[in-house]
Amino acid sequence: MTTPTQREVIHNKTADMIKRAAGDNDEAFDYLAFIFQATRVIDDVVDNDKEINHKSYFTCMENLFVRLHTNKFFTANYGALVSQHVTIWNTWLAANHAEEKGDLIDKVHARTWRLYIDELLPLVALLTQGYEKMKELDNDIRVFTALYHRMDPPDFNLEEVLKDVRGN
Repeated sequence: MTTPTQREVIHNKTADMIKRAAGDNDEAFDYLAFIFQATRVIDDVVDNDKEINHKSYFTCMENLFVRLHTNKFFTANYGALVSQHVTIWNTWLAANHAEEKGDLIDKVHARTWRLYIDELLPLVALLTQGYEKMKELDNDIRVFTALYHRMDPPDFNLEEVLKDVRGN
């Protein structure tokens, strides 16, 4: 569970990376904003760690059922983007399962798996601005992931994980 301060840092960093990934493409920006807003709302509902108001629910539904499917960037890049949506969904399910039922090693992996949605950012940068921008965003995601892990320490003992790894 993230604190309000952590949420603000995450929100600001994500908003900045969304802007950079989309570049001057307003439709790409809207696409990313729809996806990231929807996953935040859904994650809060699943984790039950923040109360969601009706407006947030309805915005999420509108984005997923209407605005996403009429977004020109999404429709033009459907094949590349939907394959990522499927992978994000599968990775999210795996992360939740590993956090609930996995051993310590699974829980370590789950901490990174749950951030897989960020992989949309370099893909959108590639589609909107080319290879070099993709590489720049890809590096920034690795830095952001490290920052996220420092802000959100694990709820298990990493020393135990290391002992487990060394013992195998």
